Amino acid sequence: MKLLEIYKQQILDLNYEYDEEQVFVLKELQRINDELINQNKIQGKSFFSRFLNKFKENISGLYLYGGVGLGKTFLVDLFFNNLKIKGKKRIHFHAFMREFHSELKKLENIENPVDHYIKKCSKNYKILVLDEFIVEDIADAMILDRILNSFIKYKVVLVTTSNTKPDDLYKDGLQREYFLEAIEIIKNNNIIIHLEGISDYRKRFLKSHNLFNICSNDTNKLLSKYFAKLSGHSFSNDKELIINSREINIIGKSARILWIEFRSICETNRSADDYLEIVKLFQVIMISDIPVLDDEQLSSAKRFINLIDVLYDNNVALIVSSYSLSIDAIYKGSSLKKDFQRTKSRIFEMTNQDL
Repeated sequence: MKLLEIYKQQILDLNYEYDEEQVFVLKELQRINDELINQNKIQGKSFFSRFLNKFKENISGLYLYGGVGLGKTFLVDLFFNNLKIKGKKRIHFHAFMREFHSELKKLENIENPVDHYIKKCSKNYKILVLDEFIVEDIADAMILDRILNSFIKYKVVLVTTSNTKPDDLYKDGLQREYFLEAIEIIKNNNIIIHLEGISDYRKRFLKSHNLFNICSNDTNKLLSKYFAKLSGHSFSNDKELIINSREINIIGKSARILWIEFRSICETNRSADDYLEIVKLFQVIMISDIPVLDDEQLSSAKRFINLIDVLYDNNVALIVSSYSLSIDAIYKGSSLKKDFQRTKSRIFEMTNQDL
């Protein structure tokens, strides 16, 4: 089934609007799909066919950028989930770079370790989907041209989403002149599409649903519906998330949405650094089963204050379920009463604001 047909069915199921801009993107994704399938068929043919294929031009990738909530991740997930080849990988850009630097440390004694690592990657996948392509770290900026050139050399196709046009990547970054070649590689080897749609599907959904929910027998069923709707029914079955090299138990996650219990994120040894890593990966955080806090749970209460501060400062959308009957009743202690006034105010704003 063609991607456009799948798209039409999904927007019908999710009650989304048909979007001509998204359809234009799908046509490029369909091209990549078809070329990858054809390339995959050639691999199983004669030596002569494979030999000739080596000299064919690389498949052009896609760099898709635009504001949040316009369906970028929805589209590339639809593409990735329906791509019928084994050699494919989808990962958040930040997680990929963290994985890359970790592997590079193991290759310190190897000549040209970047090329060595990407060659190894190319044996496992021929298409790499990188979500949320954003360059903030100088270590990433200084090495990306070599990474991108190696992907081209070993014929790995890139499909990336970003909030930023290529020319503005790493803008005002230290020693940016060394990053300019990476920008040119992106522009010369990918179709660049700016998604300009005015409908923010995520915000529209959040605006029309209860974001603060009182825990009951049916609350988790309701949150499950929210999670499925926001993720476009495309989510991982993983029950752990690796944050700063440590596992954290979760209920569910999709490309940009995390659902987690209060006890996993605030009753374990977590820090603001962990929360900052989480907001780099997710745009919507669902926190369920928040208890009524008091002074016997000061450590958990302090972590919760830090968590809400980080989510608020990074404009992350919040959905919660709590055993308290109101936001004002989440904390009943006295030691953190003054600090919690800010926290309660922020929760109220995040779950009631005019999105």
